[in-house]
Formats: sequence, structure tokens, C-alpha cells
Amino acid sequence: MNIYMLRDYREIIKLVINTRKRIDKKINFQALAEFSRIPKSYISKVLGGNASLNQDQMFAICAYFKFDHDECYYLELLLEYDRSASHHRRKYLKAKIDDMQLQKQEISKNLNLSQKVIRDSLYFDYYLDPFNQIIHMAMRISRFAKDPFLIGPLLAIDEFTIRKCLATLEKLGIIELTTKGCVVKETNFHLSRDSDLFKSWLANLRLLSLNRAVRLQHQKHNKSVSVIFSADKNALEKIYNKFLEYLKKCESIIGNCEDQNVYQLNFDLLEWL
Repeated sequence: MNIYMLRDYREIIKLVINTRKRIDKKINFQALAEFSRIPKSYISKVLGGNASLNQDQMFAICAYFKFDHDECYYLELLLEYDRSASHHRRKYLKAKIDDMQLQKQEISKNLNLSQKVIRDSLYFDYYLDPFNQIIHMAMRISRFAKDPFLIGPLLAIDEFTIRKCLATLEKLGIIELTTKGCVVKETNFHLSRDSDLFKSWLANLRLLSLNRAVRLQHQKHNKSVSVIFSADKNALEKIYNKFLEYLKKCESIIGNCEDQNVYQLNFDLLEWL
């Protein structure tokens, strides 16, 4: 969510509330009014364009949103521009607003390399909690994208866990939370076996999937197959190559179907003796 794309502080306030309340129901206009000690009825008038905030009220609202220094300063500029009756001062403030918008756009354009470094380090959060991957895929499904908390009863997880996963995904730029719901920005990830995370990720995901399989063992749509057999190295290589061919076919099937549910496919070729 980039507030610098907007030039009306009223629209920014509405956007932030409507976006954040999708992952935290405690964030709403009533809570904003109580925190800032501004009557809710007056906030409604302000957002409707029938009244204006003062500097102290804007400071309190920025504190509620936990905005950083630049975000606070940007909203202060917008407020002063909105309140000013001086043509020359409005021109001066407009120039500052334009400069700040341009500065933020230029920074975002030139952060590709540094963002990649930061994102790589933040992927620790993504892979160490298997629910991140599940909720990530769930956001491709329209009913969950519109209301992520529908996932809770289906996975037996609470709202805090869902909010935490959504916050992680948004922080990584994998999803974008909007007033209309969640938009998936990136989908194709692969964790290399050489990664320091691989063992922990695999253990956590397998434990979660095992618990899920046990819970769903009597449901018809749950497919679990396990075979123990004897063979030689040549046979194992052929089986593995066939599985890679199978994965390519699966990728084609998945790419041409509608996103309705989230599934998991495992393949283990283990040597016991």
C-alpha cells in the first residue's frame, strides 16, 4: 500500500482503515476515534469533506496508524494544503507534495537490487511457517481473497495466525491487501535443497501435512498412497525421471484450471536399506 499515490489525506485515511481491517478486525473507524480522541461523528464529517482536521488531530491519527516520519510529514503537507486559503502558500505546498511524490517514485524504481537482498533474508519467515505457503495459495481463490478469515475453521487456526501470515506475505511483496481483498503478486517459488532452510522447512511442512492427512483419512477426496518395494539404482533413476515428466504434465493441468481449493502433492523416494 503506497500512500504517496494519493493526494487527499481523507482518501488515505479511508484506504488505510479499509485495508488494514481485513487482517485485523480491531482496526476500524471507532477504534481510530477512541485512540485519537476525536468524536466518530466528526471523523465522518471530515471524511465526507464537510469538515477538516487540525494538526494535533492529524498527529494522533498518524500515531494510530504507526506511520513513519516521511508518511507523517506527507499527511501534514496534504492537511496544510487542504486548509490553506493563500494561493501562494498552496502553490508552495503543492510543490513540496509533488517533490515528495517524485522522490518516493524514484526510490522505488532504484531499489530492485537492495529489495532482492532484503527479500532473500525475509524468506526465512516465509519458509519456516508452512501456513504461509498454504495461505499464499489460498489467496488465489476468490472467496478467500475477499475474506481470508474463512480459512480459519477449515484449517483449525485462529485469526491471529491468519493475520500474521498475511502480514508476512504483504511484507515480502507476495500479496497486496486492498479494500476489495487480497491480490497475489507472486506465485512461483522454489527452495533449493542447498538452502540452510531446507531441512527445517521440510520437517515443519511434513509434520503439518501428516496431521492433515490423519484428520482427512476417511474423506474420499483425500488421496494417500505409500509403497515399499525392492529395486536397483537403475530402476530408481527411471522412476525419478518419470516423476519429473509427470510434474510437467501436472503443471500444464494446473495452469489451465480454475483456482477452487488448495492441495499438496508429495513425492518421496527413500532408501531404507
